[in-house]
Amino acid sequence: METEQQHVCPTAEACGERDDLNWLLHRAAQRMGAAMERHALEAGSIGIRGQLVLSALLEGRQHTQLALGNRLGLDKTTMTSTLDRMEQQELIVRRPDPRDRRVRIPELTEKGRQVQAAVRLELELVERAVLEGLSAEEEAVLRRVLLRLAVPEAGGAGPGGSCV
Repeated sequence: METEQQHVCPTAEACGERDDLNWLLHRAAQRMGAAMERHALEAGSIGIRGQLVLSALLEGRQHTQLALGNRLGLDKTTMTSTLDRMEQQELIVRRPDPRDRRVRIPELTEKGRQVQAAVRLELELVERAVLEGLSAEEEAVLRRVLLRLAVPEAGGAGPGGSCV
């Protein structure tokens, strides 16, 4: 039986995918995502998806569950199950929307703020470790390019999809 380790390519050359942008972006996201998921679970039992939700709620703008899911690229079912777990952990509360009582607005609790802050610090360490081989200039260029690829310009039609 093959293990997951056997499918991991240690270098681009070993996989024969030296300049395939899809492969490069996918592998970079896998590497960063796996490290961040592990640390987010250890630091706050919420995982990276939960951290994204807590961070979005920390911004202070009130969004309905549906609007929050759309903003984060999470479908309705995934958003609901994520919020259910976070509510059970007492990281959020869901209050009825005063304009439509069928609609819920998730809000951070004090415990949610503390967990978000602890996980954020842990993820900053992971990010530094993953990017440690880059110069400050290379890191700045990487961030600018990824931002341009990830966030379409205002008015531009960009693809939807999950951020996790």
